[in-house]
Amino acid sequence: EDDQQTGQIVSTCTAGFRTGAGGNLTAVGGTSADAPTFAAILALINQFLGSPGLAPVNPTLYSVAASTPSAFHDIKTGNNLVPCTAPSTNCPTGTTQIGFSAGAGYDEVTGLGSVDGFALAQAMGSAPGFTLAPTGGVSSLQVAQGSSITGTVHLTAINSFTGQVTYTCTDSVSESTCTGPSTAIDSTQDASFVITSKAPIARLERPFDRDSRILYATLLPGVFGIVVVASSRKRSLRSVRFLGLLMVLGFSTIWLGSCGGSNHGPKDPGTPTGSYTITVTGTSGSLTRQTSFTLVVVK
Repeated sequence: EDDQQTGQIVSTCTAGFRTGAGGNLTAVGGTSADAPTFAAILALINQFLGSPGLAPVNPTLYSVAASTPSAFHDIKTGNNLVPCTAPSTNCPTGTTQIGFSAGAGYDEVTGLGSVDGFALAQAMGSAPGFTLAPTGGVSSLQVAQGSSITGTVHLTAINSFTGQVTYTCTDSVSESTCTGPSTAIDSTQDASFVITSKAPIARLERPFDRDSRILYATLLPGVFGIVVVASSRKRSLRSVRFLGLLMVLGFSTIWLGSCGGSNHGPKDPGTPTGSYTITVTGTSGSLTRQTSFTLVVVK
């Protein structure tokens, strides 16, 4: 496998792979053959361990090499030198070759060496680790719009794993939030996550808007008509003043009403109803594990 930071980690074949490409039998090697071969080995190890996943595997390989060196066969001879012409890029001055030579221990050609697949599987199986799952198997949560619900994740230690675990929560639901522990917690503690949905928000509409304008347009002529009729009949000054006061009060009521509002349909529908996935990730050092909840949002 090829490590982008440090170069080769392991070598899976020292003499190359035989191929019949182009009608001729020949041997090929390098990461083109090494990477897919080692990926297949890891797939078998993953199956052997019954693990939910081995990634990120690079730190584990270095740890196994230190604790169980017999899982690797150290390759001490050979090189990956190729011709070059100075001053081409990275070609050392005064030489015609560029590359590295194998040696004892880790080197840039063969990495940690070739692997003993079964020994590596046993060593990786004895390494401390953990799995995550919803507490009590409760993986489906139902919440109404505008309400909150709490989901809990339980950590199961593997091979006496201990330590602090940092949790994050990925919420795929729009108009909602998922909040978990703000700091790392001990591996013996369950992690709780509060999922809060948003309620629909009604739109505020002024009385002078839309249909209410027709109502006021109908009322105003009636008010003016009362005043005109009262004047034409030569009622007493007191009656005219009384009707005038009524008209002023009517206008005041209309004006004050225009400062208020009424509900007329939703402006923000809130958290959409439906089923969504909430993903919880736990990280401790180089170990990362995930689990998930199904969130059902109802009205």
